[in-house]
Amino acid sequence: MCYQHTQVARKIEGIAAPYFVSLQRGSQTVGTCCFCFRRVTTGRGDIPAFYIRYFAFLDQFKRVAAGRRPGRRPSVLRAEIATLLETDTWAQSTGSYFHYAYVDPRNVRSVSLCRAFGFEKVRQYTTFIFTRFKLRSDAQPESLQYDALADIQQRLGQFYADYTMFSTENLFRDGQYFVLRDPRGQVVAGVQATPDRWQVHSLPGRYGKALLSVVSRIPMLNRVIGHQYRFLALEGLYYAEGCQNDLQRLVEALLAKYQVNSAITVVDRDSALCETLKTLDLGVVQKIMKNAGGDVICKFIQVPEEVRSGLRTRPAYISATDVT
Repeated sequence: MCYQHTQVARKIEGIAAPYFVSLQRGSQTVGTCCFCFRRVTTGRGDIPAFYIRYFAFLDQFKRVAAGRRPGRRPSVLRAEIATLLETDTWAQSTGSYFHYAYVDPRNVRSVSLCRAFGFEKVRQYTTFIFTRFKLRSDAQPESLQYDALADIQQRLGQFYADYTMFSTENLFRDGQYFVLRDPRGQVVAGVQATPDRWQVHSLPGRYGKALLSVVSRIPMLNRVIGHQYRFLALEGLYYAEGCQNDLQRLVEALLAKYQVNSAITVVDRDSALCETLKTLDLGVVQKIMKNAGGDVICKFIQVPEEVRSGLRTRPAYISATDVT
């Protein structure tokens, strides 16, 4: 699917510790990138990390940055980028740290560019799309209040104890973390639900543009796909033991609350959360869609091998806000 993000300005403002870097040749900006500083879990304690967003080059410089031919002397541009990735003086970080990003393995040029700068694949993620044509629910979600924050943070810490790259940076924003309680008042499910919107230009395939035009005119189908694709980005998913179905009820209630027909979440393919989501009734789109996902890639800087091993073998926490 070919689409355009429409909420970039809002998301940039929400980055807690952004470091924007641009590369210029003369008076022309040829590349730009944002390094989002955060502390993430590794299975062996927390470590500084930089999530890479908005990594973009003008087309004619992508080949230069990646290196045109094996054995050829690296370009000045490529050397500059490599130096930037391997120094932390501008970020005021000390000791070991790593950069990480998400990449679509079908995008050969992006994969080649990342490999050229020393990134390696450590995990894979998959996308789940939750859809409902009719928006209705009997559940009563509550926006998380400050006095309940410590309890939810503890619950999430335990829920994602076996995961790496977990961070709360994109959680508890704008009153958009919601919980569902049982009759005794105990939290049984929780999720951050952030409204988002894409401008869709084409669906997959040779006739993607024509197909998009057709489905946009069909009353039922245009509720879940069209030129303006409105959805909720879900992350920080939580459910108490044995309460998986309450997570489904919570998402249904949030779709009704925001009056959107779709929600997207992204999880590690080899995780307990992934297996749980497969058991829920996600709707018709998830049943017919291909297995959409990508790779989690890292570039390690003085990171001990035992920490690297944990990042390769443990499931990774994937932020839907980062991916979307």
